[in-house]
Amino acid sequence: MSDQHEYLESYRLLRTRLLNLPKSDSKTFLFTSSEADSGKTTIVANLGISFAMLGKKVLLIDCDLKKAGLSYTFNIPKLFPTYLEYLMKNNTKMPVPFQPFKKNNSGWNLNILNAGNEYIENSSELLQSDKMKRLLKNVSTKYDYILIDTPPVTQVVDTLILGNFVQNVIYVVKQSHTYKEGAKYAFEEMEQASMSVCGIVINAGNLTKSSYRYKYGYKYGYGEYKKT
Repeated sequence: MSDQHEYLESYRLLRTRLLNLPKSDSKTFLFTSSEADSGKTTIVANLGISFAMLGKKVLLIDCDLKKAGLSYTFNIPKLFPTYLEYLMKNNTKMPVPFQPFKKNNSGWNLNILNAGNEYIENSSELLQSDKMKRLLKNVSTKYDYILIDTPPVTQVVDTLILGNFVQNVIYVVKQSHTYKEGAKYAFEEMEQASMSVCGIVINAGNLTKSSYRYKYGYKYGYGEYKKT
């Protein structure tokens, strides 16, 4: 099985797990980790594409306002308006999302609310504002899935603030990068904030000796978090 095929299958697995969640559950998910550079943005981007390829209407929101990455990932023009302009200015009109595949007639209904490339000092105030709450409520009725890239939950309070609006979390672990104590602290913080960890994505995991490797060849693992 080629590396590219394994790579695609890993996202199909994660997509399937989320599709199989109870229908009553929200289809909006926060993606976070304990440390920076765990691969959250890449996972959000590729999972979003995977859902769109299935015919789902998908919205990606870049809420890592200290280190926004979706703009780079999708090569969004610098002059394209960000949703932060809606939050920061006296603007009542909902922001228009960027559509990366609109011009090539792929048929993929993927939309992105980008945050640009600047470091936002007052990110926590913006994310806990009434306008942010209205924005999330507005888009929740327009998309099948909303995937939100957030900063490491142990480093800034922004993810916990967003937990007031969105409770479902996908926690990203990177092999040889995520610290055990950092992960433990992250789960304690999210539990205290009444956030529900729906799954754990193991990024860059070496599953060569695993039975899962024999059956599927996945490089990303998914599992439900159960409190112990």
